[in-house]
Amino acid sequence: MTKHERKMAKRRQKVADQAISFNLSHGTASNMKETDLQKEADEDLDSLDMYSSQWQDTIASGGIWGGRKGFGGRGWMRMVGDSKNVNVYNVTLAFSGRQLLEESHLQILHGRKYGLIGQNGVGKSTLLRRIARGALPGFPPYLSTFYVHQEIELSDLSALESLLRIITVKKENIEKRISEVEGMLDEDPEGISAVLSEMYEEVDVMERTSYDKICARILRGLGFSKTRMRTPLRELSGGWRMKTAIGEALFSGEQMGVDILLLDEPTNHLDMPSTLWLMNYLAESDLTFLVVSHDRAFLDAVCTDIIQFEDKRLKKHPGDFSSLMHKLQDRSAFEANQMEANLRQQKHIQSHIDRQQKLAAEGKGDDKKLSQLSSSKKKLDRIGKHRQDGKKWHLFTKAGSMRGEVVESLKRNVLVHFELPTPTLVKHPFNPLVSLENVCFAYDMPSADTLDTPLRPILCNVNLTLRQGVCVGLVGPNGSGKTTLLRLLLGELKANYGAVTLQTGVTMSYFSQVFVDRLNLNDTPLKLLCETAPGIAELEARKHLGSFGLGGNLALQPLQLLSGGQIGRA
Repeated sequence: MTKHERKMAKRRQKVADQAISFNLSHGTASNMKETDLQKEADEDLDSLDMYSSQWQDTIASGGIWGGRKGFGGRGWMRMVGDSKNVNVYNVTLAFSGRQLLEESHLQILHGRKYGLIGQNGVGKSTLLRRIARGALPGFPPYLSTFYVHQEIELSDLSALESLLRIITVKKENIEKRISEVEGMLDEDPEGISAVLSEMYEEVDVMERTSYDKICARILRGLGFSKTRMRTPLRELSGGWRMKTAIGEALFSGEQMGVDILLLDEPTNHLDMPSTLWLMNYLAESDLTFLVVSHDRAFLDAVCTDIIQFEDKRLKKHPGDFSSLMHKLQDRSAFEANQMEANLRQQKHIQSHIDRQQKLAAEGKGDDKKLSQLSSSKKKLDRIGKHRQDGKKWHLFTKAGSMRGEVVESLKRNVLVHFELPTPTLVKHPFNPLVSLENVCFAYDMPSADTLDTPLRPILCNVNLTLRQGVCVGLVGPNGSGKTTLLRLLLGELKANYGAVTLQTGVTMSYFSQVFVDRLNLNDTPLKLLCETAPGIAELEARKHLGSFGLGGNLALQPLQLLSGGQIGRA
């Protein structure tokens, strides 16, 4: 085997290792869920992306991407060497036929921590999913990734087994690779022996390392007790399952050498102690990651840079989220002042033009001033315009209207105001709407065969009174019974002891942390609202959805084609 062949074999092995990481982060351990329509939409995307077919051929052949002689053309980064930095140009992204990014630039520098922000539905999760699949043309194939998804499925594995499975799968793949390489020993004894030596050493290190202790340390940091980390995931709440997925990612980055972590809403379902622990862990670590989050405090604590989705482009900003907001506020204030100044100047010149035209119509105009009308009209047309190169204005030069840019900028930054209907007064407004008296509840009641087993209720002797107009925040660790209490109030669960009493005429609406499981994803937001509120007029329903940022065609899109945030709004 020649030096070049050994180099190509090493590159293919790195791509294979990346595929191992991909399989772990998208199989039963990652708990990623995809519908048939989402898969079809991603296949649609392959046909829309300019270089997707060439990219797939490059990955399959282990060839070089970019550069003068590589696939993809000279506009792409040449995929050579072992650099852990990412520079991908001409990033084009679409979902279900809708363009999300157009010829944008994605840069990820090793050791930096990026927060990915943007409105619901702009493509944040789609971008992470494409990177994790190895389906983003130009993304270095030898860099490994681990993807933590928003929605976590059930599994028969425990949290500890889920983390240990990562090292088990990697070891099995290395051993399989060793068997393949040993069969090539006769071709190049010296070169193959060097490769085998590295693999043997890696397996030896894995066998000597106490990974169970490392996994237990990470899970303890996330709040797991010894009992809970050995409990099957399907018996745990959504918060504990999300903690398990985060634990898998941190273990992969810390012990498996995964190059980039892709975290999609990692704080969803996490309690406050776990969120604070994760913030400190990520801030103090040397990991490289892309994180999607709408938690401003979290982004400020963990991010060194912010990547913003705006106008189908990725705009990179150094610093945390708050520093970016200050910059945007300063820019908005400057643009607003500039627009006001332009409007005042426009009004002044227009008034001068109108006055001179009136005098000319009456035959009283000054010939010199009348000759300046043409120049004044041209000046009026140029107000708010500027040359792209910043030089002095010249006629017939292409220029953008600053006035138009400011208006569009202000439109993009308009906040969405949720409009919630005012509840009607109940018959007895001074009486409690709902009350709980000495309520106890346990999921596993003792049967006739296990009467001697002590009962461990998740809620015990709970007393609660809610009156009209009162807003209550329910806080506590994951698994402490918060969701159980809400389901008792809804009547989905029945108390083992005590009483749950609702005043006559009281109705409830419920937003679940696992809302996807409660919805028919083939429905549209408009259909969902009309079924929830029978008799509502379509115009009123669409107006209500519009107040939640689901106006226009979004109200008619199937839920499974919307982003997680948009489904939550619906």
